[in-house]
Amino acid sequence: MSIRTGLLPGIALLILLFTGCATTREADVVEPGCRVLPTTLRFIDSRIGGARLEQDRSACYFEGTASSQKVADDQKNVLVALASSRCGATIVEDAPDPTAKERAEQGKGVQMRMRLVQSAPDNRCSLGGAVGPDLAGDEYEIQVTAQQPGRYPAAAYRQDREGQTVVIVLLDDQFELIGAVVETSSGYEDFDEAALTAAREWRFTGRTSRPGTVFVRLPVDFKKN
Repeated sequence: MSIRTGLLPGIALLILLFTGCATTREADVVEPGCRVLPTTLRFIDSRIGGARLEQDRSACYFEGTASSQKVADDQKNVLVALASSRCGATIVEDAPDPTAKERAEQGKGVQMRMRLVQSAPDNRCSLGGAVGPDLAGDEYEIQVTAQQPGRYPAAAYRQDREGQTVVIVLLDDQFELIGAVVETSSGYEDFDEAALTAAREWRFTGRTSRPGTVFVRLPVDFKKN
């Protein structure tokens, strides 16, 4: 059976349309992890629940529920500083959750939805590929050159409260501070914030076998005696 030539353009158009529907755009392929951040989640504050990190070829995406707006803001700052330290200037765009206010009023925390975008391409951290091992040195030695004790919150002192907050300090390969997060909460917000403030003022020196990110674990005790 022959096909009249007048029908050919319509048939070709249909073929193109169906082909386009069957092809997934590269930017829509979502993979776990993020090339611009370490593979370990030790840079995520423990006061953020349900943390999830994904990437496509255009950006990385972070989601989680923070215990307060301050925790959410501090985590955002750590993500920006860490990504920029590893892969050049990075910006974070908020993707607001319309239910965030309602969830906060119900005591369910602050919903975080963020998109991390590199300001300029960097081959070391190109998105879209599988997330490989961290660049962090597998051998390093660190010495503390300046150490400030955590300032005991006045209200906690009056209430005879004690506790311990374990902080993770993030350093670059020159041992300069990138940021700090809570690994294990004391259960008291004032202790946790005092521990973070103290940890950010510590100074370090040392050596590392390869360039990358260094994680230092610091227990901060709050005891009256």
